Order: sequence, then structure tokens, then C-alpha cells
Amino acid sequence: NFFLMVDYLDILNRKQQFLLYIELSLRDADNNREKENNCVTIIQKVFRGERVRTDITLKNIKAVIIERIYRGHLGRRKALNEIKSIETNQQISLFQYFTIQIQRLYRGYYSRKYRFNFAKRKREIKEIADKGEQ
Repeated sequence: NFFLMVDYLDILNRKQQFLLYIELSLRDADNNREKENNCVTIIQKVFRGERVRTDITLKNIKAVIIERIYRGHLGRRKALNEIKSIETNQQISLFQYFTIQIQRLYRGYYSRKYRFNFAKRKREIKEIADKGEQ
């Protein structure tokens, strides 16, 4: 029983010390509350800022990728349009060449048939020659 009583008294002493420790801790927490809140706010601000900067960096990287792909698309489209334009110009040049050849042949034919008709001329020359003989 003696040992139980000693333990009980020891617990009572410790209880007072423990209550005093709790009271000092609460007072210390109250005194440091504003400083701790400021520190926590700074930590949150730094963390959130880093998260936002990381998000912006990722979005910038993705935007650069999209821009690069779109510029490639525009370049390929421009090259295809240039190739089509060259092919169209070549075809137009070919058609113009054939048009000129057809016109040249037709004008020669028309000229020989109606303007400088060789058979008609031959007859006229023969008529003139016949008249001259008479």
C-alpha cells in the first residue's frame, strides 16, 4: 500500500506540472498564433504560386507545340497551293501553245483557200494569158 500511495502522490505532482505545461503551451500558442498564421500564409502562397507557374509553363509548352504543328500545316498547304499553281500555269501555257498552233494552221488554210486560192489564181492567170493571145 505504501508504494501505491507514493505512486498516487507522484501522479498528483505530475498532474500539476502537466496542467502548468498545458497552460504555458496554450499561452505560447496564443502569443505565436499571428506569427504562425503569417508563416502558413507564406507557405501556402509559395506553394500555390509554384503550382500556378508550373501550370502556365505547361500551357506555354503545349501552345508552342500547337503553334508548331499549325505552322507546319500552313507550310504544307502553301507548298501544295504553289505546286497546283505551277501545274495550272504549265497547263495554261500548253493550251496557249496549242491554241497558237491551231490558229496558225487555220489562218494558213483560210488564206490558201479564200484569199490566195491557188486554183482561182491559176484560172485568172490562164484567162489573162488567153486574153493576151487573142
